[in-house]
Amino acid sequence: GIKRMFGYSKPTYPGIGIFTKELDERMFVSGVIAGLAGSKAGLLVGDEIVNVDNKPFEPIGSFRGKVGQPVSVEIRRHKDGPTRRVIVIPEVIEPGEAFNSSITQGARIIERNGCRIGHVPILSYADGDYQETLVDLLSTGKLKDADAVIWDLRDGWGGARPSYLDVF
Repeated sequence: GIKRMFGYSKPTYPGIGIFTKELDERMFVSGVIAGLAGSKAGLLVGDEIVNVDNKPFEPIGSFRGKVGQPVSVEIRRHKDGPTRRVIVIPEVIEPGEAFNSSITQGARIIERNGCRIGHVPILSYADGDYQETLVDLLSTGKLKDADAVIWDLRDGWGGARPSYLDVF
């Protein structure tokens, strides 16, 4: 198989765990994978990426050869506002594992008016492991005592089967 021929079985890339979207020739963070470098450094959806190490941002190229080393990301948090530098430590990312762990790490309970609302971000649902992770969160994990659950599929990569809704 692939592993025998190429020495690996899963794709990996150097990165900080963010998704980006270009708008009006400016690059913005459109998603942050919980638990990875961008999240740990405090990057938020909506942040404009001005540059990385004083060079134009490239989703993978900006971090190639820099895994484990501090990288300076200049961001703008508000339109036409001041820029600021955020230090991130790129890591080797395996997308499937990253998406799965982000479900657990991103899940949280929000308490409002005596109600416990669970929120779980789902960046991809193209693998059965993601469903198992959600079931674990709902049955014995962070969301087991939730009165309601927000199953947040915004800006994700899709792939869910309708039967996955049966858990609800």
